[in-house]
Amino acid sequence: MLLAAWVFVAAGLVSTQVDRSGFIQTGRATQEMTAGGLLAAHPTLPIGSALTIRNIATGREVTVTVTRRIPASAERVVDISAEAARAIGLRSGGYVSVIFPAGAGASVPLVYGRANITINNHVAHIPGAIVTVSSYARIGEPRRISQFSIIAQGDAAVTEIQGTGSTAPLAIVQTVPSFGVAVTDRTHHASVPLVFFFNNRVYLHSIAPNVEVTADGRALDGTIVISEAANGFAILTFTPSNPLPAGRNISIVLGQGLQSARGIPMLADVGLSFVAERGPDTAFAGNYGFERGEIGVHFVGDGAIRRATGPLVPFEGYYYAAISTGNRILSNNVAQDGSISYLILGPILEPFTALSFYYNFASAEFNEYIGRGFDDIARVAIVGPRGSYIRTITSVDLVGTNNMPFIGHPRLPDGGDSYVGYTGWRNFRIANLNVGSPAHITFTVNDVGDRIISSLLAIDAIELER
Repeated sequence: MLLAAWVFVAAGLVSTQVDRSGFIQTGRATQEMTAGGLLAAHPTLPIGSALTIRNIATGREVTVTVTRRIPASAERVVDISAEAARAIGLRSGGYVSVIFPAGAGASVPLVYGRANITINNHVAHIPGAIVTVSSYARIGEPRRISQFSIIAQGDAAVTEIQGTGSTAPLAIVQTVPSFGVAVTDRTHHASVPLVFFFNNRVYLHSIAPNVEVTADGRALDGTIVISEAANGFAILTFTPSNPLPAGRNISIVLGQGLQSARGIPMLADVGLSFVAERGPDTAFAGNYGFERGEIGVHFVGDGAIRRATGPLVPFEGYYYAAISTGNRILSNNVAQDGSISYLILGPILEPFTALSFYYNFASAEFNEYIGRGFDDIARVAIVGPRGSYIRTITSVDLVGTNNMPFIGHPRLPDGGDSYVGYTGWRNFRIANLNVGSPAHITFTVNDVGDRIISSLLAIDAIELER
């Protein structure tokens, strides 16, 4: 039988200098190691043990042999040789899956498929047990797992397994951030929440045991909000209890034990890894109509502050800010992974209790793709040291046919579509806010289900009530 566990190989694995023994120098691994081959070093496993290592980003596997030790104090579970790293396409730090032979001697207290692993001198036969350990834990040492407050909004999270509904495996159809194979800049603004869009509703009690968030391998706590999309499916949003530490390697893994409302799990674990970036330090103040340019304003993807363009004119004044899900619709930039862009305002140094703004949402998904799973969506997140608020502003399905023809924009429609609809300017307000300061406000627009036909979100006349 085999026992699987999640582990972390220290950041900079392949990019760091390789010593003369052929091993990557990671962390505090200072012991001399033997030369060449598909080799591994481990704190406790017997010399000669075989480990199968799979890189979840590529699906490539390699079997290595334990030939040396790493210090028991090392905050990792395994070092692998440069040749082994190349075999699985590992060029930087990240999660990999390590399969241990049951004969290695594992005692595994299971909790919803996760466990603290202890290696001892006898064999505990747990056939086929699958566990998850945080990236900094090492075999032989209990670990601390992430602690979450979970908030369910709407009906997208069920407390009991349902006897009806889709029998398809639970799957993630979009993420924030979105890192496809073509994305080389794997950084993410530290104030922007992490979001997963599902193809179904989810079973509430399967969430906490199957989500792990770490910074440089150490567990992060936070809040998970399960909200309901217009089609009734679940949207999972994670915000940390404290801001993501800038410059750190952040990883979030959703385990395959996460289940749909009918109890159907995902086919495999899904993970995101990136480096958190702090962003500009210029405060967002007195620029609520964007008349002062990009002071306190930061765009990721395709976004810009614009004057009147075709049918899209400012709600007031001369300028508005806009982001799109497409390529160079508003600027010379492209949406992240061809599907998502962000408008980030902040830091906001003065506390506020309510946020009001006007939005205008245009999409080439109107009207032929309404209700067909291509529900492009606009959201806003307010994040501060005391907490966060995440709200859906609008979406293709929420607007439905209640839109007007959007004629005359030079770069929309795209993707071969002929009709674009838009909402016109509408007011949106969130009251009873208490996130503290400094705070950030993030607007996002997502292309859900495809990367072809685009949507646009314009924002103007922001008001912060104190």
